[in-house]
Amino acid sequence: MPVVGWETLGKAPPLALAPERLVLHHAVQLVAAVGRSLVPPRTDDGHTSLEWMTGALVGQEVAGPRPWIAALRLSELSLVVVAGGAEAGRFALAGRSREAAFAWLLGVAEGLGVAAGRLKLESPYRIPDHPVATGSPFPSVTRKAAELARWFGNGNGLVRAVASKWPAAAPVRVWPHHFDVGSVLPLAAVHGEDSPSIGIGLSPGDEGIAEPYLYATLWPTPEADTLPALPGGRWHREAWTGAVLTGSEIVAAGDGAAQAAAAGAFLAGAVETLRGLHARRA
Repeated sequence: MPVVGWETLGKAPPLALAPERLVLHHAVQLVAAVGRSLVPPRTDDGHTSLEWMTGALVGQEVAGPRPWIAALRLSELSLVVVAGGAEAGRFALAGRSREAAFAWLLGVAEGLGVAAGRLKLESPYRIPDHPVATGSPFPSVTRKAAELARWFGNGNGLVRAVASKWPAAAPVRVWPHHFDVGSVLPLAAVHGEDSPSIGIGLSPGDEGIAEPYLYATLWPTPEADTLPALPGGRWHREAWTGAVLTGSEIVAAGDGAAQAAAAGAFLAGAVETLRGLHARRA
């Protein structure tokens, strides 16, 4: 499967990205807070989701006299607010606290017509701990943040390539809780939380897998003894069940073209395997 715009990975080892990934996970909560507080709620929580756009994780648009969005630029670790198509402010996070960043965001929001008190940082979920959550300043930016941006960009392009060919696929989004970019491919004519589907995406890593990885999962979750052989990657069975291809395996494939080919072949093969498994048990 061709992946347009794939950037070569491996300038920083996949297993060395966890500290920067955790910093970015906390930083992006500032952007998610805008959607959660100021965008009309959606049943799928899509108002809190973000979209990958040329180096930034971009939140949902806030309506008003000058509609605006907040975004996190990964490689420079900065918050950006764009209103009416023009940049309304930029805040570098390195060396500054989350509270200072939120105070800046509040000021910009009020200048754009948001009533004081509407924007709130608290979230209904927990993410892995980091000192910035208790007042420590964000650390300095490193080249690993730019590497994580390449992972997000490549993952976004690959997931979009698959979803674009699937009828009624869910929009490709980044979810602030799990911090992955993904989509859902329905397997039934009627769509709903309990309807069969395949979830696909790219995670930059988490507490279970300490490096970026591609994944494909089937809902309802299949029993472990029914899992067929995969054409590539492996089955992950701890806490959740799904097909996984790790970042180390992708980087080991070779240059950018070889990496893209390996990633595309894995995701296409995993989706077909899971679709076949669903058909057999239907």
